Amino acid sequence: ATMAVASLENADADTRVRVICRVRPRAPGEVGDGQYAECVQVESAESFVRVTKNAWDRPEAFAFDAVLPVNASQRRVYDAVCLPVVEAVLGGANGAVLAYGMTGSGKTYSLMHVGSKPASSDRGLVTRAAEEIFARARAEGPNVETRLAVGFVQIYNEEVYDLLVDETERPGGTTTPLRLVDRAGAAHCEGASARVARSADDVLALLAAGRRRRKEANLKLNASSSRSHAIITFHVSRSFPLSDVGRGVAGAPRERRFTSKLSFADLAGSERMRRTGASGARLTEAGFINKSLAALGNCVHILAERGSRDDVGHVPYRDSKLTRLLRDCFGNGCRTSLLVTCSPDPTHAGETTTTLRFGQRAMRVETVVKTQRVAEYRAAVKRQASEVDRLQASLEDALALARNAKAEAAAELERERRKIVAEAERERERRVAVARERLEEDAEAKARAMVRTVTQKVASMLDLERGRMTEAMASERAAADASEAKVAAETKAVAGERDRLAVALAATSESLDAALKRVAETEARLAESEANAREAEARASEAESLVDKLAARLSKYAAKEPKAEAEAENDRDDEKDKDDGNADAEDDPAGVWSRALARAVADSSDSGREACLEATRALASLASDPSRHLELATERAVRPLASLLGDARADARARRAAAGVFANV
Repeated sequence: ATMAVASLENADADTRVRVICRVRPRAPGEVGDGQYAECVQVESAESFVRVTKNAWDRPEAFAFDAVLPVNASQRRVYDAVCLPVVEAVLGGANGAVLAYGMTGSGKTYSLMHVGSKPASSDRGLVTRAAEEIFARARAEGPNVETRLAVGFVQIYNEEVYDLLVDETERPGGTTTPLRLVDRAGAAHCEGASARVARSADDVLALLAAGRRRRKEANLKLNASSSRSHAIITFHVSRSFPLSDVGRGVAGAPRERRFTSKLSFADLAGSERMRRTGASGARLTEAGFINKSLAALGNCVHILAERGSRDDVGHVPYRDSKLTRLLRDCFGNGCRTSLLVTCSPDPTHAGETTTTLRFGQRAMRVETVVKTQRVAEYRAAVKRQASEVDRLQASLEDALALARNAKAEAAAELERERRKIVAEAERERERRVAVARERLEEDAEAKARAMVRTVTQKVASMLDLERGRMTEAMASERAAADASEAKVAAETKAVAGERDRLAVALAATSESLDAALKRVAETEARLAESEANAREAEARASEAESLVDKLAARLSKYAAKEPKAEAEAENDRDDEKDKDDGNADAEDDPAGVWSRALARAVADSSDSGREACLEATRALASLASDPSRHLELATERAVRPLASLLGDARADARARRAAAGVFANV
């Protein structure tokens, strides 16, 4: 604590911007230019650097506070660039570290590289500065309180965005631009967040989160080219006990707290459009980047011309938001280091020369280191009027820290509230679980008691039911015995019936055998009858043929002269007696019918001849098989002849013929 307070009184005599040049190693894709493999040569004293553009121009030399060769480690870069600034910040002054150079020259790597693992040797200046601050705080012990709040913003296309917020904390998150306000001669980002960091790991996490949200693009000269200016701010607040403060410089006020600010500015690389291959949105970004860098160069040029004098004209800080935010870095007692990075590739010799000239101009910008204090006594308020603005700015910073602390406290309270709510919820769940277990145990006990009661009732009911069942079984057993006797009797009767059925079945079998025998005999007779029928049909066919022939002859006979008919009539009368005498002696009915038919036809007219002919055919059929054709003869011969006899309108000769047929039959 004594060392820190003593540093407040013993300010560094160096009041200008310190400039350090770093030459990065050759990239694998870069090719040398003929004789000059590298266009940048670092002198042995490591304070001069020479740039050779081509073979016919003389090399141009540049002198800086330090020149770091290609093999310089990150630790060496930190010692040369950042350590003096951190010492000043811990002593109560404001500090700034700026990285300037063409795209792909190693600015972001030098400042913000996180490293492949914790405590990696290639971690950048921001991480090492945070480690230095917390290491000093641990070394000074608990009597000295050191607080660190981190802010991280980017300037993209002339708009300022907060890189440490997201949608859950603020509507719009990192896509809503912040407004710049001027307070106490400096520009502030209104609404920008400041996260309290309690360790270097917290700073590392905030740095990684902000870098993920930063705008980057893949260009020809750099695969991950930054498309915005990034500014990281450490708000450092330190307090000392009154006794420790009193052990400072003799006669010094007994101060207890002071605040300071450490800014890291990773400036986007200056670009030449034709080399980067930018187009579209990348081209627009490059235009804004070059415009803001030109405004910064203009301000540095005017400040370099003025030096420590105040009689030079106006410095146009308001030409760009970048210069407005970096205004504190080039005045107001800020300890500033500028890291200019360059490439050894001869194809970039022009950009390298421009970068080194900017660094040389910046070396002529002078600042005055002033300690920002919050005095405890009223005598501090009566200091020189020229320090009123400084104290006011310090108060604004303190208020900003207070607001940030309040915001952090509110956030912490919110986290604690959520934690308490979560714990209360867990406790509630635990109590609910315990209550549930108790209820389950009570329910289980009640269930057991109910089961015992139900079991007893069921046992008694079962006993009663068992008695009823026993009685019912006894009665059923008696009924079963009676049924068994009845069944035995029925079985005996069934056995007798079975015997009778067996005898009947045997007799039926014999009758069936006899019936089958008779059926066989009947079938044989049927077969014989069918043969006789076929033979009768053949004889009937022959008889019909004879009848047809006879009918033909009768028709021929009927066609003879009337004389022959008269003679035939006389002959018929004579023959009639003769036929009557011989009828009983003749056995062939066909002959009798043929003669009767002949007489009937001879006596009939044309109208009765057909009926007589049809009757004659039927009678001829009857002659072949009288037993079979009796019905046919009656239907086709007797009835037509009887109808002819009963018809009063019929011819008399036809009726006589029919009567003759009947008589002969």
